[in-house]
Amino acid sequence: MRRTRATVSVAIAVALGLTAETLDSVALGPTNPAQLPMAQYSRSIGYQVTFAITQNPKATAPASDDQLTVIFANHSVEGPRPPKPFFGEDIVQEFSFSGTDFANNQLRFTRRVNDKSFLDARYIRVVNYGTDGWEGDQISLTVDGQEVLKNVPMMPRLGRTGSKGLQNFNPRNWSGRSYWEAELSRARQSAK
Repeated sequence: MRRTRATVSVAIAVALGLTAETLDSVALGPTNPAQLPMAQYSRSIGYQVTFAITQNPKATAPASDDQLTVIFANHSVEGPRPPKPFFGEDIVQEFSFSGTDFANNQLRFTRRVNDKSFLDARYIRVVNYGTDGWEGDQISLTVDGQEVLKNVPMMPRLGRTGSKGLQNFNPRNWSGRSYWEAELSRARQSAK
């Protein structure tokens, strides 16, 4: 029986055109893991960024289905006119999510980024480009398991309509916008 199995194994190897080196790699594993074509996909690339965001459970407005965005930037946008270009070079990184993704007024989402230089940005901002008046409550952030922000309140709101939740952060409705913005270094200190 052993002889039959060995003969079949050799016949399969010959039929497939496998070399002794290939058979050794399959049997013993490659001497260099980078030689495997899938090795490049098995490694995690970059940094894992995880946000935990809550929305106000006492809000009277229905949950928003707008796109909401966390922006890391080097300049504040407070002022009578929207910045030009609206998404200028001062924006270091953006992370978007949907208001429909909240369950029990909580949302946790993870992204991978190539570098964590966005943590050196001067400002963090949470905006809603739409008109639904999203009632964001608190924001937490970890990067590769390191706590960066912990339950930072997204208050006070900036803009003229802060009592209506985050909304209208777009050039067309600039005078009616409401958003949250804070100096990132101060927000990070509150996490310690």
